[in-house]
Parts: sequence; C-alpha cells; structure tokens
Amino acid sequence: MRKISIFLTAILGLFSCSNVEVVENKDEAGRLVERFSVNKKTKLKEGMHETFFLGGSKSEESRYKDGVLTGEQIFYFENGQIQEVRNFDESGRFTGAYKSYHETGRLKSEGQYANGSMGGKWKFFYRSGNIKEIVHFRDNVENGPFIEYRENGTISAEGTYQNELEQGLLKIYDEKGELTVQKQCENGICRTVWRSDLSKDSAKKSEKI
Repeated sequence: MRKISIFLTAILGLFSCSNVEVVENKDEAGRLVERFSVNKKTKLKEGMHETFFLGGSKSEESRYKDGVLTGEQIFYFENGQIQEVRNFDESGRFTGAYKSYHETGRLKSEGQYANGSMGGKWKFFYRSGNIKEIVHFRDNVENGPFIEYRENGTISAEGTYQNELEQGLLKIYDEKGELTVQKQCENGICRTVWRSDLSKDSAKKSEKI
C-alpha cells in the first residue's frame, strides 16, 4: 500500500505540474529579465513570479493565484538588500504589515494596511536609523496625531492631522528639543498663539517693573 500511495502521489504531482508552464523573458543580449509560471488552460499567472536586474541579481519576487497577486511580495536593491516587503490578500489588495528599507539595510518605513489602505500608526526613519516621524493614517490619508524628529533624535514638531491638514494645537521645538512656538491650526491654516522668546521678554519687563 505504501508503494502504491507513493506512486499515485508521483503521478498526481506530474499531472499538476503539466498544467503549469514556466515562461522566461530575456533581453536582446540573452539576459534573463523575468521568469514566471502560467496555467496552461487559463493562461493566468500561477505561483512564483521573479524579475531580475541586468547584472543577474533578483529585483522582485512575488506569488500569483489565478492571475491575482497574493501573499508576500519582496523588492530588492541591486546589491541584494531588501528594499520593500508588501503583503496582498486574495483579492490582490494591500493587507497586513509593510516595510521598506534604505540601501544600507536599515529600516526606512513600517506600518499596516487594511482593505487596501494605509491605516494606524506608521513610522519613518532616517538613513542613520534614527526615527524621523510617527504619524497615523486612515484610508491612505494622514489622520490623527503625529510627531516629527530631527536626525539627532530631538523632537521638532508635534500635532494632529485631519485629512492631511494640521488641526488643533501644533507645537514647534528647537534643536535642543525645547518648546519654542505653539500654533492653533484649522484646516491647515495655523496662527501663532505662544512664543518662548516673547514669553521671556515679558518676564524681563515684569522684572524691571
């Protein structure tokens, strides 16, 4: 029975493979630029899909099911470092974790997708690896609190976005991370309501009196 089972499994494997053919596209110099599999009956992409740089290293790898991009998709720099990692649901929409990287291998951005759109907290980083910005998204649009940082790690600004526009209190900080300006914003139009230098001047005048 064991031999029969193995034999049947082998036959089924051959039958399954016979329904799929591998397609390779090459440039005029004969260099491989793309390789993927298609279902012979439907002519739709099925399984692994790869693209290549002219130097031969892989530039992208992904998977298809019934012609739809699904699962994990990875892009590479020519030096072999990962550039971007995306995830897709069975409908071909962005879903789950997303990450992008600088060519050095350090993280550039990370966040989450739901139903094809950016949502929740996203983080962006300088090439040095230091945090650049933390911002919230809803339906691919900046919505919610945000914090921006200088490359030295000190905070430069914090506030709230409403449909990509500053809304409410916006705080501005100097290079030491000390609060210098406060602005009140409405639909992206901001007016200064407090400045540290004016506050100090007022304090000095009070002392003289």
